[in-house]
Amino acid sequence: MILYIKQEGLSEADSFTVKNDSGMDAYYVENEYEKAGIKLHIKDIYHNELAVVKQKLASLVPCFLVEENGSRMASIKKAISVFAPHYNIKGPEWTVSGDLSSHDYTIKKGSRNIAVITRAWFPWGDSYEIDVTDDKNTLLSLAAVLAIDAACSP
Repeated sequence: MILYIKQEGLSEADSFTVKNDSGMDAYYVENEYEKAGIKLHIKDIYHNELAVVKQKLASLVPCFLVEENGSRMASIKKAISVFAPHYNIKGPEWTVSGDLSSHDYTIKKGSRNIAVITRAWFPWGDSYEIDVTDDKNTLLSLAAVLAIDAACSP
């Protein structure tokens, strides 16, 4: 499945849509800024909540928790590195590496690609593409991309 997020989506809006490869709305994301950090609600096109991405502030490095129906799916944490930044996604044991701020990176499990994130241009503006190799990983891949985007945004 391929998803598209408009470049300004997370950093400038209280809510935005995530589009599919046909240009149709696939997900709806609501930002909730709290004293306890960022909280993102991922919803289906009917506004039913599918997952929540919550920033964990009591951490030395950026860390986000992903919950589905109140149960933890994963934690997304920036790895401490002197080289290029990368993230680890505990739960499914995925790793994230590449140029995160330019939206040109890959989510992997071992040597297998889970999702490839790249910059894309469309009539509706500068966007980035999330190409998920297996549909069962779509929701968690989207949550991971949103968490990384939140961590990289000023």
